[in-house]
Amino acid sequence: MNDADANEHTSRSELLDENRRMRRRIADLEDQLSAGRGDTVAESGIPAGASDQRFGSIVRAAPMGIHLYHLETEDRLVFLGANPAADKILGLSNAQFVGLTIEEAFPALVDTEVPQRYRLAASQAIPWTTEHISYQDERISGAYEVHTFQSSPGYAVVMFIDITQRLRDAAELERHRHQLEQLVSSRTAELSKTVERLQKANEDVLTLSGLIPICAWCKKIRDDEGYWQQVECWFGKHADVTHCLCPECKQEQLKQLSGD
Repeated sequence: MNDADANEHTSRSELLDENRRMRRRIADLEDQLSAGRGDTVAESGIPAGASDQRFGSIVRAAPMGIHLYHLETEDRLVFLGANPAADKILGLSNAQFVGLTIEEAFPALVDTEVPQRYRLAASQAIPWTTEHISYQDERISGAYEVHTFQSSPGYAVVMFIDITQRLRDAAELERHRHQLEQLVSSRTAELSKTVERLQKANEDVLTLSGLIPICAWCKKIRDDEGYWQQVECWFGKHADVTHCLCPECKQEQLKQLSGD
């Protein structure tokens, strides 16, 4: 394995490890939040009773973003609040969405399955997870992994993490992998051509190093198929040939040209 392969393998392993760690943290938080289920205070979305403080501290301290929803009617899913991590991840104050329906708060979700999934979680305790939701409006832009479940009847907890950078890193790794494959393919083709040239040169050397049948009178050479060829033609097929004059022939030609 070369350095490029090793670096790509390491980067992929780091991304996978990060993803597994985040999933474990989400699963742990789901268990903790589920333990605090009870009658929920509508103003905060936090279960009422002795577990209020514990539930609230868990939500506020969670490293992933958390949105709380209340299903007031069959279709009206209202935003109740969010934790500080949600503000940080989305780059805005989620307090502006309190009291709005999910469609009003996040209009880019209107034509997706997300609102209905959240309603099913709140009304029927059907959890839902997706590894990738892309969201884009004039305030928010990014890709997110989302987990939602019922905190108590009529209430849903939505946890999310920003995977935008992870997707960019994965795309960059894929780009480098593609470039590496192209480079290997190109170098392999070049190597194949070089091997072919060497094999051809070796064959020519073997041909030239053997006994060459040549006519003692006309100097023609017999090829492997039994045909007799001029010396220039035969060598032209087996080696690079250039024409020139030896010293004796040169003197003879000069004499003929001078008329001596």
